Amino acid sequence: MVSDAAFVFWWGGVPKTPQEVAKKYLGDRDGVRSYIVTHDGEDVGYVQSWQVSSRETGIDIVLIPTKRGSGIGVAAVRMLAEQLQDDGYPSVIVDPAEQNVVAIRAFEKAGFRRDGNTAEGNVRMVFTP
Repeated sequence: MVSDAAFVFWWGGVPKTPQEVAKKYLGDRDGVRSYIVTHDGEDVGYVQSWQVSSRETGIDIVLIPTKRGSGIGVAAVRMLAEQLQDDGYPSVIVDPAEQNVVAIRAFEKAGFRRDGNTAEGNVRMVFTP
């Protein structure tokens, strides 16, 4: 996953070793919760939530190439978004790049709807189950 072209392009710009990814994404970070996505006993991806404010949180996800398009990511994002709302965040967002049409379609399938753009020019989408 760490040297996958899509991962490098959308998440970090340069290939990372598994140790670098674990240190950066699985350590304690203020306002960020990290999870490994599993399917049939196999680790297939990573999802995180990040706190925007006391009432809003965001989600990011990446899957290994062989599991993309399988519906696993859609299910993982929807499950996490529902849990975050149950935890008291009325607004759950994602912010994919406008060019990342695959991610935008997947987030729409998970229950997110476009809600403008972020300051960085990404698509702002809000969970609306």
